[in-house]
Amino acid sequence: MQKSLPNLKHTLSLTLQHFFPFAGKIKLPPPPQRPYIFFTEGDYIPFLVAESEADFNHLIGNQARPAQELQALVPKLPPPSMSSVGTNALKQYLSVSRMAIQVTIFPNTGISIGITFFHAAADGRAFAHFTKSWASVYRSQGDLAFLNNFPPDYSRDTIQDPQGIWSIFLKQSGELTADLFSSSIPADLMRVVSKTSIQTLKKWITRECRVEENEREPLRLSTFAVTCACIWVCLIKLQKSETPDIFLNEADVICHFIFHADCRDRIKLPTKYFGNCLQPCLVAAKRSELLGEYGVAVAAKAIARAVAELDKGVLKEAKKWISRVRDVLINSKHFVSVAGSPKLRVYDTDLGGEDPKKVR
Repeated sequence: MQKSLPNLKHTLSLTLQHFFPFAGKIKLPPPPQRPYIFFTEGDYIPFLVAESEADFNHLIGNQARPAQELQALVPKLPPPSMSSVGTNALKQYLSVSRMAIQVTIFPNTGISIGITFFHAAADGRAFAHFTKSWASVYRSQGDLAFLNNFPPDYSRDTIQDPQGIWSIFLKQSGELTADLFSSSIPADLMRVVSKTSIQTLKKWITRECRVEENEREPLRLSTFAVTCACIWVCLIKLQKSETPDIFLNEADVICHFIFHADCRDRIKLPTKYFGNCLQPCLVAAKRSELLGEYGVAVAAKAIARAVAELDKGVLKEAKKWISRVRDVLINSKHFVSVAGSPKLRVYDTDLGGEDPKKVR
C-alpha cells in the first residue's frame, strides 16, 4: 500500500488532465440560462483514504446482503455551494461538484475504490472510459499512451438540434425532483443472478415465445432483458408479500419498468464521445400478468420489444422523453428503474493485478 496509494493518486491526477470536466463544477444559473461545466486551474476532486475491519470476502460474495453494507465504501459529494464566476461577485450561481473518490483498505486482504459522480454531464459509458483510462495509466506506471490513442471527445459539432430539444429538456428537467425517484418497491438488498440461471431462463422464455402464434418475428432475448425481467417480477412479488391487501384491490394496475439506452452508435457519434447520450425507455405490463405463472416471460418480452424499437430511430420522440418519465414517476404506484449495462464491461478495468472481484 505504501506505493499503491501514492501511485493511484498520481495517476488519477494525470488522467483528470484529460477528463478535466470531472474535476470541474456544474454551474446552475437561474432559468432561462443553461447549466454548464466550469473548470479552472487548480480545481480538484476529494480523494479519501479509509481503513475497514469488515469481512472483505463477505462483501465480494454473491450472496444476498443489505445494500447498507457497501455504503461505507462510497464517498459523498461535497454539498452544493453558491459561487461567482470571474470577477463579477454579484453574479452568483449554484455550484455542484462532479466527483469524489474513496480508497478503502482491508488489511492483508484487498482494497475497494468507491467513486461517486454527478450524472448530469457524463453517463455510464463516459464514466467507464474514465475508469479504464485511469487503470491503464496506473498499470503502465504513468504512461499516457492509452489516453493519447483514445482520448475523450468533447466535440459537439456533429450534434444538430433543429427542433430546440435542448430548451425543452431544460424546462422539463426542472420538474423532476429527487423525491419522484423514490420507488415504492423495496430494493435494499444486493442480489446476484447467476449465469446458469440466466441461460435457463432464456431457454424457457424462448420456448414460450415459440408457442405464441401472434409473434410475428422472434424477439432477441438478451442477457439484459432476461436479468431485468427476473428482477422486475421478483420486486413486484416482494411488494405483494408486504402489502397483500392492496394487491387484491388493484389486480389490473399497470406496472412500469424504466431503463436507459445508449444512443451513440445509433446517431453516429464518436465512440469516445464524452457526455450523456441516453434515451429513457418505458416498459408497461399488467401486474396480474407479471405475477402469473409466466410473469418473467411477459416481462422479458416487453423489455425486448422496447429494445427492438430503438432500431427504428432514437430521437423521433425526444421532446416527450422527460414528460413521459415524469408522468410515470408521479402517477404510477409501481415502477422500477435500473441503470448500467453489461456493454460497459466494467470487469475489464485492469489495474495490473487480479481482475476486479466485484463491481457494484
